[in-house]
Amino acid sequence: MPDTVDEMCPEMPHLDGLMKDIGDISESGARYTEMPQVIEVILPMLCNYLSYWWAKGPENSPNAANCCTTVTSEHLSLILGNILKILNNNLGIDNAPWMKRLAVYTQPIISKASPDLLRTHFLPTLEKLKKKTVKVVAEEELLRAESRADTQEAELQILDEFAVLCRDL
Repeated sequence: MPDTVDEMCPEMPHLDGLMKDIGDISESGARYTEMPQVIEVILPMLCNYLSYWWAKGPENSPNAANCCTTVTSEHLSLILGNILKILNNNLGIDNAPWMKRLAVYTQPIISKASPDLLRTHFLPTLEKLKKKTVKVVAEEELLRAESRADTQEAELQILDEFAVLCRDL
C-alpha cells in the first residue's frame, strides 16, 4: 500500500497547479466554450474544497503544528478574484446560465476572502454593468421618443438586453 496520496493517485492535480491554470484562464479572457470543464467541474470543486480546508487551516487552528492543510484566505481570495475576472470577461453574452451557477458555488468563500477584492474586482465589474445599463436605458428612451408603429422588434431587443443585465448582476 502506498504511503502518500501522491503515490496512491499520481494523476490527481495539485492545488497550486489548479490555481495557476485558473489564473491563466482568467487572464486570457477565455469564454465558456473554451473552458467548460473549468466552469462546471474544477471551480465548483475548488470552492467547496477551499472553504472546507480553510476552516481546518493555520488561520483557524489554535495550534499551527497540528494543521493538516496550508489553505489560507489568500487561496480563497485568489480563486474568487479569478472567478470575478472570468465573470467580467463574459458579461453581456447571451445564454450563460453557468454564470448563475458559478455565483452560487462562490458563496462559501466570499466571506472568507480579502476585502480588497471589493475595490479591485467587484467595483470594476459593477462599473462595466453601469455603463451597459446607461446604454440600454438610452436606447429605450430613444425608442420611446421615436414612437413609430414598427418598434416591436426593437422593444424585444431591449428586453433581451435588460434580461442579460439582470442575469449579470
